Amino acid sequence: MHNTFQLIHYNFLYSFLALLPEFLKHLSSSLLGFLSTFIFFTNGNYYVILLAFISYGFLKLLQFYNVRRKGILSIAFQIITIFSCEIIERDTTIWQNLRGSALIISMKTISLAFDIGSNKLNKLPAIYVYAGYMLCPANVVLGPFVSYTSYCQTSPKTFKLVSLKVFFQAFLNSLMSIVFIFLSTCFLNYLLSDDVSFFVTYRDALIFRCSHYFVSFMSVACLIISGIDYRSSSEVFGYQVTRPLDIELPRSLVPVVISWNIPIHLWIKSYIFENLKRYGKFKAIILTYLISSSLHGLNVQLAAVLLSIGIFSYVEFRLRNLLAEILDACIAANKCLIDSKGCCITKGHEFTTKLHWVKLINFIFGVFTIVLLAYLGVLLDTSIDGNNEFSLHTNLKKWYDLNFFGHIIVLIWYIMYLISKN
Repeated sequence: MHNTFQLIHYNFLYSFLALLPEFLKHLSSSLLGFLSTFIFFTNGNYYVILLAFISYGFLKLLQFYNVRRKGILSIAFQIITIFSCEIIERDTTIWQNLRGSALIISMKTISLAFDIGSNKLNKLPAIYVYAGYMLCPANVVLGPFVSYTSYCQTSPKTFKLVSLKVFFQAFLNSLMSIVFIFLSTCFLNYLLSDDVSFFVTYRDALIFRCSHYFVSFMSVACLIISGIDYRSSSEVFGYQVTRPLDIELPRSLVPVVISWNIPIHLWIKSYIFENLKRYGKFKAIILTYLISSSLHGLNVQLAAVLLSIGIFSYVEFRLRNLLAEILDACIAANKCLIDSKGCCITKGHEFTTKLHWVKLINFIFGVFTIVLLAYLGVLLDTSIDGNNEFSLHTNLKKWYDLNFFGHIIVLIWYIMYLISKN
């Protein structure tokens, strides 16, 4: 908690320094970002600095030789570099702590590569501008992803910290993050006992999700305090990285995937999925999740979860959309829009959520989604063995002990889809 308060102080300071002339603004951003990585990662912060400047050199080479497909090559380079750093660093705890920061650096680099390749940007920014963007204290540690344009538009016109509304939004996000960290570290172990095996599975997954909510809300607080220009996506919070209610009380896995980390979802959709759609939707989804998991580093548990949730959500999406078409009812994975007269305006379904049997089907799928999230989330409990290495065998055994029931449920869904299709 002490480190997060320091991070807030750095961003408050940056919000004033950002009003300086361009060179000093970018210089202060990179220096405060360096200090932020140091207080969180200590000596491990040189990996973040190394990744940022090696990436700049690679982008410079691509621009100098006018190489096509800058974005795709940048993705490959980021994956190779992250894998190499993780192999070199033998202390897995250090890399585990800075994994998120390395992901943000990679996302920024890849977005620059695609934007230059598509002529959204004329050329690679100057080194001091690039350093300010990469190491900006608003998101270099906790995220979220911020576009290069949003970073550059920080100016006296966008400095709104004097607004009572913005101050309240920063305070509310900070308060929410504190609530979730206390839930994650203190209360949930006492609220949910070890008596029933499924409750243990659900509790362990919920603890992981609450730690994610803590990071997400604190990252928004830092973003707001920094004064960086952003599009307000919530009247209450100002900006949203995650939507806990969509995850804890889900309709299907589709909104869970979107609401888990909204900026990353939009980034993946814009820069990765859109460039892979020509290979077919299912292949594009699998490749997108493979790239996403690879950018997180050599984390087989996370890769297994990401690939599984990609397949699970795709199967559920196809099954529910097919059932909605067959039954002419509002039971698709995405919620249908209903007009004032109670009619479906999304697909024109005859049977809407006014009917009890439609509500029941949606409720049953929602319960299955909660169960699947507990099943998937338990694998992300990154326990450490005696050799200070993340034990793959121990983590995969958790699914084995649960008889892989999550995968079996989705396999049954897929069989139902094939039968209904024919």
